[in-house]
Amino acid sequence: MTTTLSPPSESPQVRSRWGLFAQRDFRLLWAGQTVSRLGSSITSIALPLVAVLYLVGLLFVVAAVVFVNIVLASFRQSYTPPALLSRVSATLMFPNHATIPLGALAGGELGAVIGLRATMWVMTGLLALCGALPLLSPLRTVRELPTTPPQPGEIIG
Repeated sequence: MTTTLSPPSESPQVRSRWGLFAQRDFRLLWAGQTVSRLGSSITSIALPLVAVLYLVGLLFVVAAVVFVNIVLASFRQSYTPPALLSRVSATLMFPNHATIPLGALAGGELGAVIGLRATMWVMTGLLALCGALPLLSPLRTVRELPTTPPQPGEIIG
């Protein structure tokens, strides 16, 4: 003898035993509400977790930018002769700031072509690659920055 969970609704005896569950529409409504409540419970836990992970990641990115800026500015000030410091700083800042509008235009165009979500993923991947560039360069083997500029004719490296 086997029992099934979906009773035939023609029988009055089965209808009274199962109550509202004998009606297909009620079972679908109940299942939908159950899944919705379960999804709401998971979302109420997942959203704060995602927010915390985002804030921790953002903290690391901001801390890395501050650290790199301090190291680069300190190196530039110790390496460059004082008479040339303003020119060197301006020369290094120009390409950095000049590419900001170009990046905005490229991001806007990419967003229009492939969509905003895909653009965000592309930019996230590019940001990760930018962080990996120093690992692929000869800079990863340098332990100390030079303290004086090279003499004319001296080979650097």
